Amino acid sequence: MPSNSSTSLKTVDDWVWTTFEKTPVMSTYLLACVISELEYLETSYLSINGRNITIRLWTEKQKFSQLDLAYRLVPTIMKTLEDYFGIPYTLPKLDMVSLPGYDLARAMENWGLIVQSESTLLQESDANDPMEKAIFAITIVHEIAHQWFGNLVTSRWWSDIWFNEGLATLFENIVLNEIAPELGVDVITVLFFQQALFHDTLNISIPLNYPVELLPTIEHKFDGFAYAKASVIFRMVKSFVGDEAFKNGLHRYFNQFQFKAANSTDFWAILTQESRRACTLSPRKHVGRIMKTWTEQSGYPLIQVDRNPNGTIQLTQTPFIDSSNPLTDNFTETVAWWVPISMTNGADPKFSLDDRIPVVWLTPKVPSVAIKGPDDTNVWILVNLQYSGYYRVNYDRLGWELLSEQLIRNHTVIPPLNRAQLIDDVFTLCHVKTLPYEVSVRLVEYLGRAEEENFVRSVAVGHVGRIKQMMALQGIHDEKLDAMVKVMMTYIVPTQNTESRNHYNSGQLDVHCHNDDKLCVDRILDLFRGYINDTVTPAQSSLTKKHFEDIWCTALRYGGPLEWSYAWNSSRDSSATLSKKRKIFKAMACTTDTSRIKQLLSRVFLPKINQEPIETSIILNSLAENPSARLLAMKFVMLNWAFLNKHFRNPPRMRDLLVAVTRRSSSLNELEKVCSLVIKHYKHVMILILVAWHKIRSTNFWKTKRTSWVLQLLISLLLQSAVTYGILSYRRYT
Repeated sequence: MPSNSSTSLKTVDDWVWTTFEKTPVMSTYLLACVISELEYLETSYLSINGRNITIRLWTEKQKFSQLDLAYRLVPTIMKTLEDYFGIPYTLPKLDMVSLPGYDLARAMENWGLIVQSESTLLQESDANDPMEKAIFAITIVHEIAHQWFGNLVTSRWWSDIWFNEGLATLFENIVLNEIAPELGVDVITVLFFQQALFHDTLNISIPLNYPVELLPTIEHKFDGFAYAKASVIFRMVKSFVGDEAFKNGLHRYFNQFQFKAANSTDFWAILTQESRRACTLSPRKHVGRIMKTWTEQSGYPLIQVDRNPNGTIQLTQTPFIDSSNPLTDNFTETVAWWVPISMTNGADPKFSLDDRIPVVWLTPKVPSVAIKGPDDTNVWILVNLQYSGYYRVNYDRLGWELLSEQLIRNHTVIPPLNRAQLIDDVFTLCHVKTLPYEVSVRLVEYLGRAEEENFVRSVAVGHVGRIKQMMALQGIHDEKLDAMVKVMMTYIVPTQNTESRNHYNSGQLDVHCHNDDKLCVDRILDLFRGYINDTVTPAQSSLTKKHFEDIWCTALRYGGPLEWSYAWNSSRDSSATLSKKRKIFKAMACTTDTSRIKQLLSRVFLPKINQEPIETSIILNSLAENPSARLLAMKFVMLNWAFLNKHFRNPPRMRDLLVAVTRRSSSLNELEKVCSLVIKHYKHVMILILVAWHKIRSTNFWKTKRTSWVLQLLISLLLQSAVTYGILSYRRYT
């Protein structure tokens, strides 16, 4: 709150007694105080209730120029949220403080005093990476949205924390698509969907809504998976109740519960009334009943779309199960959801907001229905418009073929989000052996001709990389699959043709070099050396900035001492922002040279560098993604466990780090060593270890070629259990 008065103390020199205005009724965890010598830039906006709200952005004075983007965004974000909710911001001011040394990408939404890392409030003036700007902007929106979700109305207990986090995450996309569509935040939507679907595996993941009591258990609620799944669940709710009902529901929710505590059940009740009023939900349906199937059980459905001989379309839900996961092979439990089905077809393709309203529901009692199909049985059908439903979709072979033909004929008929969804679904279904890889080859064929959205292409790149990774880890030598991968790569990665190389000096060089493309690598090295020597043209300089990570990665993988020395010194530049250092570390982690990998790992020990924990985390996670460095990174973590524990002072990060460096290991010997390490450091969790061990041994895959996978899972389960059940006491580390 703003200060009321300040009075010098008569009894103590240079001390001042300051009183502040009284706060509204609020949760104690939202109270914060910052004592610093930072300075601020001030702006304001006119609230919908006519008040002028003061906004102050705090940082070191020499960094004021990096506040430009935040200075422009924050008032607009505040006004956009007020307009959407119809509820004004409650306090007379908002301070946003950038703290030097605060963890990268971390922020805390204290009411009226948001505290965050420099990378989430400061942006370099010449930054032109759209993804970096998008991530920067969504963090600001997220913390400001919490001034309503969580602050104005607080959860009754931590079990419902996913509710506030999910809504704050949802509004990242809603707000930025309105005020800054050029940032292309739809790519973030795709990433959230992929993250949630990838991790939400039956019999392993946990539901969103589960009871918590102990502090470490509560802390576990704040993981990336919960944020991602909750946000896409709310995206689905918004789609099936409609924009009007969703907006009116939020307005009523804030009006009814402001300065009070509420939970998801309260919101579902309000939303049910508003959706019935808007005629988007029938009187027999209740949002709370629907959402119970999504929040109180893990996993998600697979929707099978088949054409019946009589021309109808058969829609069937079954739990999505990864058959390559040993713990789900014998899965027999009956699980079902209330699934809103939105769909369109090639005869009359429609993808508007209104078209996302479900045409039919699949329910636990009626998991399969037949509906009227298009008159022309040879037109494509597409289910789950604009990625609005939290489920995967599989089509019969004709269905996939017709969709593939449409993409080749004119891919823009299907919106980018649905193109990304189709690619993600088809590859995932191939990975779990529901479909043969020939189907995915056919679907991505259009990428070789046209795809202007890089995020859509990146979905395919990630999946092909997973295929190659699985083949390498499992020692698979499948000539047919290898040939298909090569064909897919010709579609997915733009060719290094003569024309593109001739545009090198105009800044159009393709920076994605194939391993065997020496000419491309040489040109990247020439460009990087020119950048070092400051002899590049303006177009080349712009290209280097635009594709910083790709160019630096290639240069440091194939370059020599000159390139490495330049990168090493750049990482030590005290004036470099954490955002820039992150890019440099990720690029340095591309090296295949053992001595350089060891030098990068040992950087944390150098007293003159004083490496921050977040920098260590970036380096280790990046090296874990490099096949040439994975084993060295894993050994480094194991050998220096005690040091890293003191260095990080953060048990969840240690857990995540160990999982990161072991998840792609195929060496049974190394995984057994890691398992021993886990048991040694988490000996108090022995009962959980025995339960997990018995569970894994009871599968039919024990002592098979999947043993390494089983050990990886065991490590993950043990580490998760150690945090979730309160075995790690935060008092030991703070």
